[in-house]
Amino acid sequence: MSDITAKWIVRDGIGGQSGYRLTRASATLTKPNDAYAHLEATIPGTPVPVDGKNDPNALPWVWFSPSSVEGGSISISIMQSGDKHDGWGRRFDPTKCFFLAIPDVLQAYPSYVSLYIGDGGAGKTVLPTPNNGPAMLNLDPLDTAAIAGRDDLTRLAAIASLLLTGAVSLTASAFQKTSERAEHLDAIAAMLPFGFRVDLAAASWMMGDNTNFRLSFGAIPRNDRISVDWDKREQPELTEGLARDYFDRLSLLFKPLGPAKVLEHLAQDRQPR
Repeated sequence: MSDITAKWIVRDGIGGQSGYRLTRASATLTKPNDAYAHLEATIPGTPVPVDGKNDPNALPWVWFSPSSVEGGSISISIMQSGDKHDGWGRRFDPTKCFFLAIPDVLQAYPSYVSLYIGDGGAGKTVLPTPNNGPAMLNLDPLDTAAIAGRDDLTRLAAIASLLLTGAVSLTASAFQKTSERAEHLDAIAAMLPFGFRVDLAAASWMMGDNTNFRLSFGAIPRNDRISVDWDKREQPELTEGLARDYFDRLSLLFKPLGPAKVLEHLAQDRQPR
């Protein structure tokens, strides 16, 4: 496990009709307004009322995004259901956002799951911290052996290959826990060098028209990106080009070396892409 210091902000409503705002921020954050602008730009949609916790649209949502905050960082944001409402009865859903220095992330190479819901992850970190100091995240490295044991590696490799040429939306109507979606995002990204994550924006759920995300789950196919039916275990077809070349090379390496060895090699390749 690795300890990573993270600066943070909280977005929430304060009641009445004033809407969302930056309510708390790490004292060590140089430009909290820039951090808040980053968070606002990456929010993957506006939550809608759901019938229950088993609705696929239900919160929490988690997303990961590259950021220019603090000279370059990777952010993890978590939106949760709130208990406050504005003057029209609309619920405020607070979001906490953490900013991790890129060199720290590359050295620790944590999984999305660990960043989100690990024992020392962002999801279990209480904000504000004492004296608004930086948060300390204790993170597990990416578990490539567990991913190598999945039964859908060919499909994962095909989806990952498409990320080299554009954005991919994973269409899902069946309910899954946010942590399970984070596991799938991990497994797809693990088919690429870990350094690719420095510039990979990924979301556990997206409802709006935000074009910042390269990999996301959502309820309906999107016209601005390649859509893959996740529930039906669809494997996308790859035409000639970069995506096909990468997929073929990865498949070729899986046969003599085995997935575990290949995925571990990719995890150790941490040159930012």
